[in-house]
Amino acid sequence: MILIVDEDPAMRATFAMVLTGMGRRVLEASSGLEALRLAAEHDVALVLLDNGLPDKTGTEVLAAFRARSATAHIPVLFMTAASDDVSERVQALEAGAHGCLVKPVDIDELRGRVRSHLSRHRERSGDEGPLKQVASAATSLCGVRMGGSVKLVAAAACREIGRLHGTVDLTLHAFMGEGVTECLAEHRRGGETTPGGRPLTDEAARRAYQRAAGGPWVETTQAGLVHVGGTAPVVPGPRTAAWVPLSDPHQVLGVIMISAEGAVGGDVTRRLTEAMITAAELAPTITSLLGPGIETLSASEGRRARLQQVMNGTFFPVFQPIRDLGDHRVEGYEALTRFEDGTPPESRLAEAASLGGLVALEAALCRAALGAVAHLPEASWVAVNASPSLLLDTATLRDVVRDHHGPPVVLEVTEHDRIKDYSAIRRAVDELGVEIRISVDDVGDGWSCLQHILDLQPSFIKIDTSWVHGLEGDPTRQALVRGLSQLSKRNGCELIAEGIETESQLQKLIELEVGLGQGFHLGRPSRPWLS
Repeated sequence: MILIVDEDPAMRATFAMVLTGMGRRVLEASSGLEALRLAAEHDVALVLLDNGLPDKTGTEVLAAFRARSATAHIPVLFMTAASDDVSERVQALEAGAHGCLVKPVDIDELRGRVRSHLSRHRERSGDEGPLKQVASAATSLCGVRMGGSVKLVAAAACREIGRLHGTVDLTLHAFMGEGVTECLAEHRRGGETTPGGRPLTDEAARRAYQRAAGGPWVETTQAGLVHVGGTAPVVPGPRTAAWVPLSDPHQVLGVIMISAEGAVGGDVTRRLTEAMITAAELAPTITSLLGPGIETLSASEGRRARLQQVMNGTFFPVFQPIRDLGDHRVEGYEALTRFEDGTPPESRLAEAASLGGLVALEAALCRAALGAVAHLPEASWVAVNASPSLLLDTATLRDVVRDHHGPPVVLEVTEHDRIKDYSAIRRAVDELGVEIRISVDDVGDGWSCLQHILDLQPSFIKIDTSWVHGLEGDPTRQALVRGLSQLSKRNGCELIAEGIETESQLQKLIELEVGLGQGFHLGRPSRPWLS
């Protein structure tokens, strides 16, 4: 049965006359909804679908055919007017059309196309019928989507194709970018299917990514040159692979690789072609099921790769002296970080935080700083910056300070970092030992400083640079600094002024009873082993 879908009754009559003259039975539909109803009610072997329908576009009807298991397998020849933009035909092919006819349709071409598709339909008809088998496989795949991870769904897809074609090997790969794949599932001839697997080599992944936009293809390679770590157990020699892309209208998401031992030709070609046709017919269903999961994986891989770049960035510690403001004696050092490419440390830390790698990067910076302490002149203590996230990751923090045998460590907590559980941070630091102290950094740069000071019980309070600049002529700033000086004394901690750049600032801080300070006026950050 051939279904003719066209709004024009004269056109339907012309096509019906040609097809009945070929000995074919026909059905006629004047709208998209009528076409969908007739296709579901009758055994339709081929659809002639016009693009211009009164209720839906031909592409919309085609998409509805492919979305329904009862009609997903039916071949469709898409018809457009010669005046239609070529993009209409491209969209139809991407939506699953088996070919396009341009009106006015050449009658001989119409007969040839119909004979070709019906011949394929007859060849693939059996006791159950390959088309029905594919439809059954698609239905089965839709059943595993709920609650299934992307690798389990991919394994189900390989299993269904392997069930219908048991003499080939299959792997399903997701593209994480050009030249990078992740193997979602493998199926070995004989029935074994496993989620995950070996990715393609960089060369094979890059070649597949570049060729996938052109549709399925077949190539022969030497065994062991496709997957990282080799291929499945095979005999030495050539191995032929058929590749079926998994694409949506916007991008290529992955590829199914179907392979067998031997060069192109004879039985190898027949087995691969049959499996490739099945995979191509299932590809839209597989893509719709795996698409969101692959996009999530790709985004995650992109974040992981970017985080690795951030972690691999070349950096080194520098140390700024913290001096007694009365006699300029060095009491301690603050460890700071410089990146070779000039990126400000706060930018790198913010990027690492957005990628989920803040603790890892902070730990690396702290290790580098503590590892360089041996180059410092003798000092009472060394301060390193630590976010609440690092302080609460007790295993990582303990690993950072475990091998440090130099002066006591002061962990500087920035004042504007939000802390949800002060007692947990206090306990985490106390568990590290008596040589670890806390400093509240950047006091005055936000609104939570008093809470930090009261609940963390720090050994040091650091006045932010914004309070020091302009201090000499600003009575309000002076009153705030004097208040902090009194608060620090009552709580048994020391006050450190940051950003001291002039002698007048230094003298005013001494007058306000601030004991310690740092800034360019007292010493610039440096690498002491290069001095």
